[in-house]
Parts: sequence; C-alpha cells; structure tokens
Amino acid sequence: MNKNTIDFILNHPTADTCTLLLGASGYPDIDISTAARCIEARRKLKTKVPLWMSFPELLFPYPLALEQCSSQATAIYKQRFIPEGAVVADLTAGLGVDAYFLSRKAAFLECFEHNPVLFQATRHNMSILNAQNIIVTSGNSVDLLDRGRKYDLIYLDPDRRSGTGRRLYSIKDCEPDITLIKDDLFRLTGRILVKVSPMADITALLRMLPETSQVHVISTADQCREVLLLLEKGFSGQTQITAVDISIIKGGIKTRGITATISAEREAECRWATSDDILKAEGQYLFQPLRAIAKAGFLKLAAARANLSKISVNVHLYLSAEKLPDFPGKTFLIEKVLPFSGKTIKALKTICPAASVTARDLPLTSDQLRARADIKEDDTFHIFAFPASDGKKFILICKNHPSGSSQFPKGHGCGSGDI
Repeated sequence: MNKNTIDFILNHPTADTCTLLLGASGYPDIDISTAARCIEARRKLKTKVPLWMSFPELLFPYPLALEQCSSQATAIYKQRFIPEGAVVADLTAGLGVDAYFLSRKAAFLECFEHNPVLFQATRHNMSILNAQNIIVTSGNSVDLLDRGRKYDLIYLDPDRRSGTGRRLYSIKDCEPDITLIKDDLFRLTGRILVKVSPMADITALLRMLPETSQVHVISTADQCREVLLLLEKGFSGQTQITAVDISIIKGGIKTRGITATISAEREAECRWATSDDILKAEGQYLFQPLRAIAKAGFLKLAAARANLSKISVNVHLYLSAEKLPDFPGKTFLIEKVLPFSGKTIKALKTICPAASVTARDLPLTSDQLRARADIKEDDTFHIFAFPASDGKKFILICKNHPSGSSQFPKGHGCGSGDI
C-alpha cells in the first residue's frame, strides 16, 4: 500500500465507500479498492481491536475475516493459557488477532493460514505490527502434523461458516473438526485450546471432548462472545467452568464472574423468594446475572454465593435488601411492585411510559408485553414481569444503576398512577 493510499484512508474515515468505488477514476494515485476496504475495516477495528488503529498500513482483504476474528479483549484473555516462554501454534490464523496477542506472552508462535489471500495479508500485518516472534505459514493442521514439531500449546478457532456462508454451531460441522484431529494433535502437545461457537451446548461439548479440563464462557458488555475449551492430554475429572464478563482497561482487561463445576451448581442450595417477599420488595434490589453465567448454568450458585433469594426455578432474577457492588451482573432498584393483570398492563404507560421490558415464564413475550402496554424503549428504567414460585404473577418497575433514591426522578419518563 503506497503512502498516498494510506493518507487517503486516514483523511476519509467517514467516507461513503460505495461512492468512492463508483468514483475511483477520479483518484488516479489511490488504490481505491484497498482504501475502501480499509476504511470500512477501521470503523469496526476502533471498537473491536483498538490497539491496531495506530497502524493504518494494515490490510483487510475480506470483511468476513474481521467479523469472525476475536476482539482485543477476548484475545488478551487467552494469554492466561500461555506459560511464559512457551512455544505456541495457531492452526487457524485468519487476520491474526489471536496470534498477535498470544505472541506477546509466548516466546515463539507459528500460525497457519490456508487461504492464500488471507495468508499474504496476515504475513504483511504481522510485519507492520513488528511481531518479530511470529512466523506466518501457508498451510493447515495437516501441514503441522506432517512436520511433527512439539508445542506447549496448540490453539485453533475452527471455521464456523459453511461453503454457502451458513452459520455452523456443532463442532463436528466446523473445519477443522477437533474431534477427528485431537489425538493427532496430542502427539505434538499436551494442551489444546479451542474456540467454539457461543451458541454451542456445553454438556454436549464435554461428552464429545472428555479431555476438556476447563471451559471458559466469555462475554463482553454482557453479550456472550466466545466459549473456550482447554483440552489436556490424559485429563480425567471434573471440568472447571468459568463464566466471565471482560472489558478493556488501561494496561489490559478487567474481569468479573464465577468459576465452579457442574456438580457445584447441582448441589448449590439457595433461598427461594415467596410472594410475600416480592410484595415487600419496594426499595430493595433486583439482580440479573451475567449472560455468561446463565450460559454456564450457574443460576442457583450465583444466588447461593451472594446470599440472594431466587425468584423461581425458571426466572433467573434475585432479590436482596442490600446492594452488592461486586455482583456479577446487573443491579436494579425496585421502585414499584404491581400485580400482573390486564388492568395493570393498561396503566403501565401512565406510570412508566419509557423503559426496557422483560417478560419471563409467562404466556407472552417481552415484545408482546411492550406492545400491549405501549411502552417506549429506554434503558433508564426496566419493567420485569414474571410468576413467583407459587405461581402468583408480578410486575416490577425498576431503575437501572440505582443511586439509592427510591423515588422516580423528574424528567425521566416515570411517575405515579392508579392501578
């Protein structure tokens, strides 16, 4: 990429790339096709891999490659699996985001990419990033196995798209299929780290891959992004499962979550909130666990460890008279407790005309409840509707990020109303 093209990319961050491509003849000194791809990529890069924004020379040949790659936060999280001074192989380099951040912990990393265009771009990018301990090799897992080199860790992120672009969720449908090559890989390493779909069933994964010693369910901004499996040669025993939400901070990442086993969740004992508890809950706190915790299945455990009362078996919300700043999830201040009825739903717009709406374990969805109540979307307040463990149904109007006030503040869209 020449200097004129790089300068053009930096000077046109908000340009309409379709217009640029149509008017390419007006920029004889600019590689407009490359510039358009890089401008589009850098818009996503700003939030996904902000560290790379300082390198305008980076190439992005395919939009899908950036869509599928790990974020900076999740790539940094994977560094915990790399012993200092380790020799690592990445079988599925893609754009090299994981490889780049893993290499910052490893002594040496070799990554493989079978797509020739992506291989050239990744090799170029690693040079621009001055990742001197990375070698980018054109090839795949077969080439790795043929060479027989030993590694401290082998990482792979199997392709979860079919040839027609359809999303794949089963690890047996992905390429490469880790269930078929794991035994061969264990001849080269004692540890294999696999990134799988956040939609994958953890119980099914453990059945197919009994060597899994750790499972990490990772979310960012409370959205499940990745599930990681650490396979260890000869492992047998209880798998440790970590449900964690991560965010980028200066110097690294911040994490919050839970680590436990499936049996710990099975054996956990938590209190169950009664209808009387809910009726008395105004001015108390409602807690909603991280989605990663729900994905990991630690729903009783989250309540038991924080000494909370769970609403019911099927409603994953918890009550407490105390605010818990370290709770791994969202916290709401309960402003009003109302009976669930057609009359209440009709009056909701008067009481709280703007809020997020969640219906749980009811014969109507959240969207249906919002439509019936004619509530506008707003994240200052949150309306929860659900049945208690005895079947009695409630509507709670809650405030996000509670300040300690139990009054609806003026100007935020909520007020008093008769039910």
